[in-house]
Formats: sequence, C-alpha cells, structure tokens
Amino acid sequence: MKKRVGFTLVELLAVIAILAILVIIALPNVMGMFNNAKKSTFLTEIKKIYRGAEQEYVKDAFTTSGNKIYAKAKNKCSKELDMSIRDDLEYFIEINSSGKVIRFYAHDN
Repeated sequence: MKKRVGFTLVELLAVIAILAILVIIALPNVMGMFNNAKKSTFLTEIKKIYRGAEQEYVKDAFTTSGNKIYAKAKNKCSKELDMSIRDDLEYFIEINSSGKVIRFYAHDN
C-alpha cells in the first residue's frame, strides 16, 4: 500500500480556523489605525487652513478694513484661500477687524 502525501481535511480546517481568529483579532486594530490616520490628516489640514487665513488676513488688512470671511463651500460665495487641500473639505473662517478669529468651522464628509 502506498502512503499518500498531503494534508487531511481536519488539518486544513484547523489552519483556516486559526487564520480566521487572527483576522478577527487584527481587523479592529487595523481599522483603528486607519481612523487615527484620517483624524490626524484632518487636523493637519485644519491647522494649514487656519494659518493660511491668518496670512491672508494680514495681506487684506492693508487694503480693506472690517471683518473678513474666508470660505470654501458649495453654496457660499466668499473669498476662498489659495491652498491645496482636498476637494471635499469645506471651511468657514470669520476674522474681526482686530485680527481675532470669531468663527471657525470645518467639515469633510
């Protein structure tokens, strides 16, 4: 009688079960890292917008006075900051005549 070479069904099922358990354990950690990366990116872009609005305010302060509004939104008509940010990121910044931020709103889908 010849000896067969290969894996039995029980061995294959055991390997599949172990892999499934590893995926179940690892998936929440991977998703958590993905969500943390998205939050970190959003905060970095918000800081960039804030600094850009401050710089634009300083430029505009020499030509006009009063409150300044910088916004990027679908339905708003305001001065948009000249920056490279994601298309789905909307923001609204209002700065009073003394240079203090009154309102700051940012949203991404």
